[in-house]
Amino acid sequence: MYRLLIIDDECSKRAAKYQKILSDNFLIDVVLNDEDVLGTKLCIYYDAILLDHNLNNTHMDLSAVLDKCADHGAPIIIISEYKDVVTLKNMNKGKPQVEELISLKPIFSALEATELDSELKYIFNTLYNDLKSEFCTRIINVIEKTASCKPESQSANILHFSDLHFGKEDHGDSEISNFLSGLKSFIGHEKINISTVVISGDLSYSGKVEEYGALKRHLREFFRDISISPKEQVIIVPGNHDYNCNLAVLDICSETILADKKKFNDSKTFTPLDFTKFSPTAVPRAHFSDSCYQLTENVDYLKHSFFLKNSSCRNLDLEILGIENAAHFEMKTQNKRYIFKENEEKVSLTNGLNSILVGHASPNALGYRDCCDDPDDKEQCNENKCSKSSMCKHFSKMQTLMTRLRSILYLYGHNHYGRYEITPDKRHLFLGTGAPLGKDGVSGGFSILSLEISDENNKKELKVDNQPYLWKDGKETRNKPQGFKYDYQNGEWEKITTA
Repeated sequence: MYRLLIIDDECSKRAAKYQKILSDNFLIDVVLNDEDVLGTKLCIYYDAILLDHNLNNTHMDLSAVLDKCADHGAPIIIISEYKDVVTLKNMNKGKPQVEELISLKPIFSALEATELDSELKYIFNTLYNDLKSEFCTRIINVIEKTASCKPESQSANILHFSDLHFGKEDHGDSEISNFLSGLKSFIGHEKINISTVVISGDLSYSGKVEEYGALKRHLREFFRDISISPKEQVIIVPGNHDYNCNLAVLDICSETILADKKKFNDSKTFTPLDFTKFSPTAVPRAHFSDSCYQLTENVDYLKHSFFLKNSSCRNLDLEILGIENAAHFEMKTQNKRYIFKENEEKVSLTNGLNSILVGHASPNALGYRDCCDDPDDKEQCNENKCSKSSMCKHFSKMQTLMTRLRSILYLYGHNHYGRYEITPDKRHLFLGTGAPLGKDGVSGGFSILSLEISDENNKKELKVDNQPYLWKDGKETRNKPQGFKYDYQNGEWEKITTA
């Protein structure tokens, strides 16, 4: 779905109308013509901007908003509830950045008529649906026309770090503040335009409310300083420390499992766990979820079944998906089964785009195995059609989930150091990142992924430059960069040389 930003000084009055008319075809944000609000929103990718012509002087006027929107790159469509198209054309001469002029008078009037208790309601409904279809088609035509004139290559930068362990000794206010302040200075000095911030788990050390409370203040200030919208451009998933489980034995326990151990043990879907080895101070996910909601205002964090969708890389035809997977498995057994059933059920919630999957645990911890060496079985095995797949020790449930979610790239933390792996079938790339404040005195770090997609000569490719950094003594040190390329036609990754 295309994404629209609607700027309207009466957004509270008209937001419901916009939602009813456009939500079947577009993802929409309706905002005031306020300078601070626009400063945040215009950092996000939109396919088009709809701008109300009748902006009052309480905030920014039309000319000022047009100037502010000009650098965004999305086509601008002027709309008005009160003026007809002829009047709009006369009033907007000499504004080349405006791609289309649309009067909302007919469709708003038809919408109001459908709500009347009248014998003509059927006629009004038909008229409204026709006008709605015409309105949406005109917006789509503008988007597709301007998209065909854009450069073939588009890009995005993802800042990825994990395992802050806030609350641990030597991982307190001053250490976190110094890291985020240094990271902000580095991003500014290098002039890196960050599209998305990914934090792959273990924000806190023991999952306590007070740990999250202090950390939220640091992160909120950091996001503001690097012009990131927490709601639109940040994705955070939980890790084992966010549940305060015994790390030496298990990676995570879920709120549901702790609430009903018998149901868990009786279920054939899950691998039974030895609950005596859980830390007696384990905390529910609610502490993590409530804090992330307060930080991002994203209601998905409050849902019982954890699943996040982020559209900040929509310009690359990629979604970012966040799942809870900090290792539901039994450490004793060699066959670590990734409990993915509840995540698998989220397949229907995706938009059919390729995606970047974000979790906490490493692929090997989640049941990743090399694919079958038999070339005749290889394709069937990946599609879970092989007759031997249920008993094949190489079969990977991790890859099955990624395939069903159309995820070609998996970002994770937990191991406290950066690493990469391309699966033997070349379908998936795994990228881990470091813990910025290190583990047991060992330096950790962060990563910046530069993604660029191109479609030259009908050959679509995604190039990923992964630049890992060490963070030590208040300063970043650049590690050896890693380059990768994904061929959409063949569905395969390869490692490439990068500068």
